[in-house]
Amino acid sequence: HLYLGFGAEAAQYAKLLSGTGPPEDIAILQSLSRLVEGETDPQSPFLNMLACDGAAALWAALAQAEIPPGAVTNSDAIVRHFLALPPHLRAALGAGLAERLLAYGDGESARIVRNAIERTPDIAPATVALLDAEADLNGGEPEAALGHATTAIAEDGNGVEEWIALVEAHFRQVEPMTPEAAEVLRSFEGEIATPDGRVEFVRALALAELLSGQTETGFRTAERQSLPTSDLWQVAASLAEDDAFLRQAIPAVSGQDTPDVTPEVAIAVARRLVELGFPDAALVWLGPTGPEDGADKRRVAAMAELSRGDARQTLALISGLTMPEDEVIKAQAMVQLGQISTA
Repeated sequence: HLYLGFGAEAAQYAKLLSGTGPPEDIAILQSLSRLVEGETDPQSPFLNMLACDGAAALWAALAQAEIPPGAVTNSDAIVRHFLALPPHLRAALGAGLAERLLAYGDGESARIVRNAIERTPDIAPATVALLDAEADLNGGEPEAALGHATTAIAEDGNGVEEWIALVEAHFRQVEPMTPEAAEVLRSFEGEIATPDGRVEFVRALALAELLSGQTETGFRTAERQSLPTSDLWQVAASLAEDDAFLRQAIPAVSGQDTPDVTPEVAIAVARRLVELGFPDAALVWLGPTGPEDGADKRRVAAMAELSRGDARQTLALISGLTMPEDEVIKAQAMVQLGQISTA
């Protein structure tokens, strides 16, 4: 049954064996029953065998949702024993293995697995296109990933992974989407069972909503799952309509505590707030700013102070910066101080 890929049936037979043989042998059979079904197994006896030279290295990689960063792995053994599987098991397990290897940073091993899948009889073209999209995303090529994700959906739009890859490719380029992706993802919502899968799914849904102009809906989706919102704010700062952006950005700092976002995203949000005429909220997003901060943060803080009418603080913040944009800010501050000729 394991050879045929019938993991659920194999698990039933393993139960019948309980108490009739060494417990460790039964544990191996029970773990393999889960793994050939494409599931993970947090209790697997293979978990600490990633560095082994035998087939255990392959099953160790498949037993966990991701290969731990920094783990010592025997990639040659993993690939070698994957290639030794019969075609139907390569087809069933290859995509998950390639995804784990990509996430771990072993692009070369993932490529070998991907090529083996492509040569496997009766493999769906969408499976290979999805792997190519994920490889491009891991390699920092979102434009290529977008093409492969689109191909995967054209071949088979019934898999949630293809739509998640499409959303991620758009997000990496902060490129708008039509509402279709969010609508399709919502139809998958009841099918996501694992906690990790749930987080990935909800993040993709929230991003799809923001990328298609549904700003407030996207933030509500993320809030229901208590997701980090830095990526959402990155999209909102670039693409949200003015009113929708302000309805999110100003209440977010009403208690003087800012959302947990990267410094670059905070600067982007603050810059847009200044441009829309809300310098006080922009300064809250930026937090305390001084000469030790980077040029971008100081520049946006100076713009906010200029908008508030504090020309001296503006000049203090912009001191030492020499980009053309900085010279304009300095000139405007000089005008506020009445130093017209210097301006």
